[in-house]
Amino acid sequence: MKDIRGIIFDVDDTLYSHKLNRVPELTKYTIKKLKENGYILGVCTSRFPREFSSLPEHIFDDFDMIIAGTGSIYIRNGKVLHIEKIDESDAKTYIDYLDQQENLYYLWTPVEGNPHFSSEPSERIKKHHLDWDGECPTVQKWNGETLCNIVYYDANEKQTQEIIDLVGENSLETWGNNGHMNPKNIDKAYGIKYFSKYYGLDLNEILCFGDGQNDISMLKTAGMGVAVGNGNDELKKYADFVCDPIENAGIYTFCADHNLIDPIDSTIFFFDIDGTTFRNDIQASPESTISTIHMLRKKGKKCCICTSRSSDEMIHLPEDYLNMFDAIIRLAGGHITIDGNDFYQEINHDEVCQAVKYLDKNHIPYRFVTIDEKSYLYNSTEFVRELFRYQYGMVPPEKKYENEKVIHLQYYPFEESQNDDLNKIFTNSLITHLKISHEVTQGNIDKGNAILKVAEYYGHDRENTVAFGDGENDITMLKKAQIGIAMGNACQQCLDIADYVTDRIEDDGLYNACKHFKWIES
Repeated sequence: MKDIRGIIFDVDDTLYSHKLNRVPELTKYTIKKLKENGYILGVCTSRFPREFSSLPEHIFDDFDMIIAGTGSIYIRNGKVLHIEKIDESDAKTYIDYLDQQENLYYLWTPVEGNPHFSSEPSERIKKHHLDWDGECPTVQKWNGETLCNIVYYDANEKQTQEIIDLVGENSLETWGNNGHMNPKNIDKAYGIKYFSKYYGLDLNEILCFGDGQNDISMLKTAGMGVAVGNGNDELKKYADFVCDPIENAGIYTFCADHNLIDPIDSTIFFFDIDGTTFRNDIQASPESTISTIHMLRKKGKKCCICTSRSSDEMIHLPEDYLNMFDAIIRLAGGHITIDGNDFYQEINHDEVCQAVKYLDKNHIPYRFVTIDEKSYLYNSTEFVRELFRYQYGMVPPEKKYENEKVIHLQYYPFEESQNDDLNKIFTNSLITHLKISHEVTQGNIDKGNAILKVAEYYGHDRENTVAFGDGENDITMLKKAQIGIAMGNACQQCLDIADYVTDRIEDDGLYNACKHFKWIES
């Protein structure tokens, strides 16, 4: 690994994920740690400052320099250091050509002031600017103003080639039928050179991350270039390394593997049961899952269950499976067992009583768990009973609620309006909405808060936590853990918020994730 002192990131689909509409949490963590470790950080983007408004607030707070407009504008501490301008004669040549073309819209951007369209753009182009800039530029003819950028839209194949011949490839950035016309010989490579000179760095001391074709010059110029796995295939040909996609911890994993940051000290692991560590279809855990958990424990890691099951609903789980775990969180945090000690969290009693009256009146099936850990069904249907048989290998006894204290309630409404009515009853309790049913816990109790309580009990911080899950009620757990991992068979919400997506449970997902993060050896 070369001696790296400066690190530069492209923005779109390198730093910021358009798939997730956010900067991945592990990428944020990585940027923070790189900054703490003394690296000089920059971004190099084709966006212009006016286009930053569609990005998350504070996205650039930890960066020392922003290189915008594909190398045209340099910003430090909110102030413009330098602007590259299109030569006056070049600007006239470019615009004369564009004005002669039919159905070719263009936007000209002066060094000072706001950009303008040359003519009324299409609705599609207007929408693009509203999405990216928050406003649509006005229409105004160019009158000799000094320019730093010209953007054209909807060029045909002949026009595109003529523009390339006119401008030169080093001063043109294209995407589809559109393109940026920049000052002569100004591209991202120029930006890297400016950055290196400004901070007194050798180019060999700079590492760049990118994903698009316009990042090729940047990766070729820097001492080390990394293409993210979700990136352009042509770019990857010029990269020294290809990391995983940004949505799958690519930036973090590369920086940790190459000693740019210390890997997260993952010391306490939380696992959902159904669909994560236990297969309901065969009522067993994959051998790779069992061996992985044993390997983690041999390395001194704490391993804990975090499930919505009650004790009654766990009676058919194999004893050797349960014995692998240091702590068991049941009922999404309503019942926690640590070192032989049990902790219960009761749901607001008045709200339970009101809800049960409503459920009984409307004959809505529900399962409630009392504070002495007994599970009961009422108003059950064959569908609900079959669901319990499939998931847990048992069906709770049918019993009417008799004013008991309850630590978990799960109900199965027939229509959305019933769910709305119950939402109004549980004002001090927490409802987790699932695909088929909805579960109720004490107001501040869910899987996410429960794992943090257990971690604290063992003397660990959030930064030490890892969580694996697959269902809607695992979302808070994956969010609250420092590293949240969704199984390949997970619901879409889990896949969207996870820091890393592993394989399906039947394809050794748990083992493969732990091997990827080097928590276990192959």
